[in-house]
Amino acid sequence: MTNTVVTASGKLRVKSSGREYSLLFFEPGAAKRFESNTSWDSVEKKCFDLVREYAKKGLKVGPMSERTKFFEIAGGDGEDVMVSCRKSGDAAFFFVANTTDKPKKFTANFRQMEGRDFQPEIWNPETGEKRCIGDWVTKDGITQVELSLAAEESVFVVFRKNGAKSYQRMPNLVETINKVNGPWTLCFDAGGGAPQGAQTLPTLKSWTDFAEPGIRYYSGTATYETTLDVPEGREFALDLGDVRDVAEVFLDGERIGALWHAPYRIELPRSVKPGRHALKVRVTNAWTNRLIGDEKEPDDCVLSKKMLGFGVQLVQSEGKTRDIPLGRAVIAIPEEIRANKPRKVARYTFSSWHYILSDKDLRPAGLLGQVKLITRKVAK
Repeated sequence: MTNTVVTASGKLRVKSSGREYSLLFFEPGAAKRFESNTSWDSVEKKCFDLVREYAKKGLKVGPMSERTKFFEIAGGDGEDVMVSCRKSGDAAFFFVANTTDKPKKFTANFRQMEGRDFQPEIWNPETGEKRCIGDWVTKDGITQVELSLAAEESVFVVFRKNGAKSYQRMPNLVETINKVNGPWTLCFDAGGGAPQGAQTLPTLKSWTDFAEPGIRYYSGTATYETTLDVPEGREFALDLGDVRDVAEVFLDGERIGALWHAPYRIELPRSVKPGRHALKVRVTNAWTNRLIGDEKEPDDCVLSKKMLGFGVQLVQSEGKTRDIPLGRAVIAIPEEIRANKPRKVARYTFSSWHYILSDKDLRPAGLLGQVKLITRKVAK
């Protein structure tokens, strides 16, 4: 509260950043994302104390109404679609994100600036592409737009004066030309505990499905190689299917791009000629699995005796709480780690917190597929 002030126009300004806010909105259902009602009640109380304090200083306070909503889902499947809004000059920018691993198609209502009926645009935050939206209608200051977002896709919906002038249909990469079934050659980078040398995979599978502990618990980067047959006459893209978690794609030794979220699709260069090509995919996963594997080895750190829940509490009967036992804190670090020297234990990772995890917590890792060559089809 000491870092905020109410401006002459009745907005709340954060002094450290200079940003101003005219509305504070609690998203319905936000409380369920907290581990306990106690945590949410505390946050909620602080916010209402803030509202009461600044209502006395001229800040406009009141419930969310139809006239103040800047965004809402009007139809279709918009569950777990998150939105933030920022206005600059005569332009309004809405960042719309699909936070799920499933595609979403829905109708959304956007409130533009008062008295404005600008043409809505879609801005792609990854490619920088800007295009007009073809189907939209504005009534009483509300612009209704139909949106389709791929899994984990995000876009900017922008309303501005003198924006994009033409409407372009976005390509849908949906037609499968052929499946890339391998066999694949798999090589793991050195230093992560996985066996060295090339392995042949008849089919793709998660590293956690290997019996070899060095692969099962591996965290790092591994390289997949096979061949890709490209036919004549079209523009193509490569769909990697399921990837855990980041992939770099190379064709005939040339890097064509990186993919870090679903759908894991990348267009092939237009210069690619028909025929057989060398395909290489380097996949990097998170370090969760290596942490789990390391916990099976002796430890050289000194840990706290008390099991802690990392600040999270579980509400029990009669209002009592207890810590959720998730791990132990490191209270003393071995000299080898401080000096960046080889450790005396067979561990590959170090963390200041030791999570209590088991094999049931292993995360799928690697290139899981199905890898496909697909072609561009423009929606009609």
